[in-house]
Amino acid sequence: MKELALHYHDEGRNCSQSVLRAAGAYFGFEITDRDMDMLKVLNAGFGLGMVCAVLLAGIMAFGLVADERAARRMRLAFISEFTDIFGSADCAALTRGRGSCAEIIGGAADMVQRIIEKEREYNSEPI
Repeated sequence: MKELALHYHDEGRNCSQSVLRAAGAYFGFEITDRDMDMLKVLNAGFGLGMVCAVLLAGIMAFGLVADERAARRMRLAFISEFTDIFGSADCAALTRGRGSCAEIIGGAADMVQRIIEKEREYNSEPI
């Protein structure tokens, strides 16, 4: 999934578009052009350097593949791992000193993939 997210980013999609489209392609749920349009303004910490939009994209993916209880559990795991690895959930802090968001996009995509796969293993039935 990481390679897909980085490919979409290289094509010019923003961080949230790249992660959600990669999740859809990898896990087999449709992300439409209209969905991509909604995400076009969810980047750069909502344009203010606030919460990193890859977090939102990952959480949206959880909602598309799991019931509410599982998606909430996945959300907590994602935010915890993301902030442990990158040190913040704040876009301005995350991008300071970085030339690009590729490392963050790729890392987040890996986390989303791993968390969904772990949840699927935890639940013997598909989520």
